[in-house]
Amino acid sequence: MKITIVTVIIAALLLGGRLAWGQALQEATNASMSAAELMRLLPAGPDMDSPSDIKQWKNLKAHGEALIPVIADAIQHSTNTMEIGRLVGLALEIPGDHSKFRPRLHTLLDGDEKANC
Repeated sequence: MKITIVTVIIAALLLGGRLAWGQALQEATNASMSAAELMRLLPAGPDMDSPSDIKQWKNLKAHGEALIPVIADAIQHSTNTMEIGRLVGLALEIPGDHSKFRPRLHTLLDGDEKANC
């Protein structure tokens, strides 16, 4: 009987370690999201009021300040004004340094580059 209890305790410790490792791995993966993946995950509904769009928006916001450079990269490579607007809106809901995407916005606002609607 003692062997079974010890085995269960060891298994629980190992499983707990694996769960913690898996969570750390997932957090590291989330921190290194690409701009392409962000664009794929960005809600695309016309009004963004569907439950799935709201949930996706909250999930993206949960990445926190680590997502701001990814948003800046996505803004830099997008020519769609609706996408850019949503990216800026997402960035503004995340506390942090937003200066990385300002040059691109100034370029678009100054009319030096055409953006597609």
